[in-house]
Amino acid sequence: MPLTAFDIFEETKSPFQSLDDAYNYMASLRRRFGVANLSYWKLGKTDTSGRAGWISTYDENWIRRYRMSGYITVDPVFKTSFARMMPLDWDEVNTATSKAREICAGAQDYGIMARGISFPIVDPNGARALFSINADMNERDWLGMRGELAADFHLIAHYFHQRVKDAMDGQIDDEDEVRLSMREREVLLLAAEGRTGPQSAEALKLSVSAVRLYLSNAMQKLGASNKTQAVAIAFRKGLI
Repeated sequence: MPLTAFDIFEETKSPFQSLDDAYNYMASLRRRFGVANLSYWKLGKTDTSGRAGWISTYDENWIRRYRMSGYITVDPVFKTSFARMMPLDWDEVNTATSKAREICAGAQDYGIMARGISFPIVDPNGARALFSINADMNERDWLGMRGELAADFHLIAHYFHQRVKDAMDGQIDDEDEVRLSMREREVLLLAAEGRTGPQSAEALKLSVSAVRLYLSNAMQKLGASNKTQAVAIAFRKGLI
């Protein structure tokens, strides 16, 4: 029997007490809906200290490789999702670039097939997140299930975001404290979404040279040698 909006609300109205609770609920959804993986990225906010984070049922080795390679800055799913703010079927993603092909090939090495849907989230407080489902199905089964999965998970994604915020913001970062300015965080967040320097300048109503200066300052504070590394470090520290 299909879930109703009320069913989804009833079972997702209580906040998670810990990140383990959030992961366990995600794993239960994977079994319940028969999908291969679920993933939730919180990108944080540009004007507060809200934590960033990633909860996923993906293989831990793939998660580590994705983080360390700074794929968040070149992943076409991120760039396309936040450009349109509607659920994104991965079939619509442009995988023509070499980095996109590298990500897709790497994911498949860890059993993550290129069928899925991502749900971009921007809440009233400005926090951005991306919830994704991934399926290991043939084309016929995927086309038959895609509509129902999209309808259910569109609601589940937003409720999951609300439920996990306190648990994620309360996690402890034991690394050396780094303080980024609002502008430095904004520039890094836009870089994480795949924006170029001129695109970030346009979005922030700044000059390209100002964007470069904020990026340079952020890189220096984070001990990063390039933009990709700066984004990866900032994400690990929960700064974006």
